[in-house]
Amino acid sequence: MNIGARKKLITPKQRERERARVFRPLAIEIGWVVYEWNRLQAAIGELFADVVSKENPRLGFSIWHSLAANERAQREMLRAAVDAAWPDKRRAHQDISWILTKVDALAGRRNVAIHSPLVFVNEPSGSIDILPMYFFGNPRAAELKGKSLLEEYLWYRDHLSKLAGFAEILHYAIVFPEYAWPDRPQLLSREESRRRARRR
Repeated sequence: MNIGARKKLITPKQRERERARVFRPLAIEIGWVVYEWNRLQAAIGELFADVVSKENPRLGFSIWHSLAANERAQREMLRAAVDAAWPDKRRAHQDISWILTKVDALAGRRNVAIHSPLVFVNEPSGSIDILPMYFFGNPRAAELKGKSLLEEYLWYRDHLSKLAGFAEILHYAIVFPEYAWPDRPQLLSREESRRRARRR
């Protein structure tokens, strides 16, 4: 036997350190997705308080937080409030409705990012890869099959960050008439986001 051709054995501690090294970039993006989602949902809550009563935001926040266990129901409540407050479909109505439509579309992706089980795979080369655990039929993990996890999560983060920033500035524009009304952000397609991620 060619001793030099033997695979180098690594200890469990070394393997754990290698897993941590490989997982770190993805863990950071998962954390960013969670942060940006929560930031966006909080900004939408501010918009709801603005619609209910700019003079008494505590009233709107009290109603909003009473449904904290159901974020989709919160967004439906905001949609109903906007329709009632601005039946003339003024610009605020249009922009908030646009945000809600985008958030509803992103909610599924956020759930995929946060709730998909992942697995470490030891490649024949000795390297470690991370794959979605779709093997046993998990539908969320199946949506990530064949995709670069890092690029996918970067794409989710980009959308969430832009929508959160837009909602935050929109809040100020509604409350303070002298504040410049923001333009809607440009949301990158998956391919545009992938190209940008690869340039990074």
